Amino acid sequence: MKRTSNHDQLPVEADVEADVEVWQPAELDDRIRPSGRRGYRSRVTASVPGAVAGVFLVCALALGATVGATDSTGPDSNDKPAAETTDGKTANDGLAYGGDYGTDQVPDAERPGDDGKPVDGDASDGATTESKSESEPAPVPEAKAIDLKVALGDGGRVRLDWSACEVDGFAAWRVVRSTDAGATFPLGEHDSLIVALEDQGVTAYTDTSAPKGKKLWYAVVGLAGEGDARYIACKSPSRAIATPEPTPPAPKPTEKPLVATPPALGLTLAVKEGVIYIDFTECKVDGADYYKVVRSSDSTVKWPAGEGDTLVAAIEMGDKTAAWDKSAPAGKKAWYRVFCVRHTEDGYKVLNSSPVRSITAPAENPAPEPKAMWIEVTTEGGHVVVKWEGCGGELFSHYRLLRKTGESTTVVAEIENAGTTTWVDESVEVGGTYKYLVQSKGVIEGSYVLLGSTDWAAVTVE
Repeated sequence: MKRTSNHDQLPVEADVEADVEVWQPAELDDRIRPSGRRGYRSRVTASVPGAVAGVFLVCALALGATVGATDSTGPDSNDKPAAETTDGKTANDGLAYGGDYGTDQVPDAERPGDDGKPVDGDASDGATTESKSESEPAPVPEAKAIDLKVALGDGGRVRLDWSACEVDGFAAWRVVRSTDAGATFPLGEHDSLIVALEDQGVTAYTDTSAPKGKKLWYAVVGLAGEGDARYIACKSPSRAIATPEPTPPAPKPTEKPLVATPPALGLTLAVKEGVIYIDFTECKVDGADYYKVVRSSDSTVKWPAGEGDTLVAAIEMGDKTAAWDKSAPAGKKAWYRVFCVRHTEDGYKVLNSSPVRSITAPAENPAPEPKAMWIEVTTEGGHVVVKWEGCGGELFSHYRLLRKTGESTTVVAEIENAGTTTWVDESVEVGGTYKYLVQSKGVIEGSYVLLGSTDWAAVTVE
């Protein structure tokens, strides 16, 4: 049965004699909560008779709305609950946000909260809600100043050293290079980020890609924070430095026609019949006139003869390619070289030469044949006792004792008394095996010669 509301026939009290708060049912109170654009819940004042009339009016409206929709417990014609509309929104939703627009049409900024107050407050009085204040970003601390030094290193590379950025939440270093008067971060028009470093303890970097012959500016900043919340925690001033000019490329060598270089002359030295014999190969260079055989007191042998050089022989081309040096200092070492030369009006021109060779001239008093000596080695009290056969004479200089351990040979003692033929080695270790050899050395014309020698004798220390 469809009922027709008769609220228009209810009496209305014209005179309001006292302010009385009108009671409203809790369910209806929730349904007519105004939207944010309509203001907050209001109180209605009326006289007692007016209040009673208002109650009947509200009940009549509620009864008419219920009867007009359908029974509260049964489905409508589309088998949907009576509290739902055909588009899926409840009747309460439309009432909760006013009659001008439904739930989906209400801006989030105007949508009321659970307490019936707008989320963002009343824009007319400039009030700010708690949620809005929480969304404001925290203030960024002022960047700390750090020092920066720039200098030129090896190869014109720019060395940067800066002080530490002592902040919590450090994220990364940014090193900036610029070609104009000042390096900045964020990067300017002529700025380049040359490196990003994540280690807070790294405070130095060498710019290996700095352009040559330029005046450059550098700056370093330290970032802190995470993600989009990063900020500049430390920054240095911009420092300038001039890099050296690039090294010009070496000029290409002038190409010369290839000329075959003749092989060096061969040279052989020997002592024959107490005299130094010099033998060399033929010079096969056209235009050669002479061989110049030169002796020197050092390894630098020149022609024309220099300091310490002596001409031993001048041999014409076609003659025998050999010479004898009977004037070589006896018992001394000498160096020889043979030159192939051409004689011109301006002097001699060297066409080819031999390598430098050395030999020791025989002494005037030849050394005697070395004598074989016996040797005996024993252990006593953890030491090695070495005894040998004496070998003195007018040429005697000293005994030399050699010790071998594994592959190592060492001179362990030199004794100048020809009558001493016993020596104790106290530097050995128990369990070690050692070999010993004794030599008798003499001097002839300022040079040492061997007068006698033993064989190697081995012993193990127990």
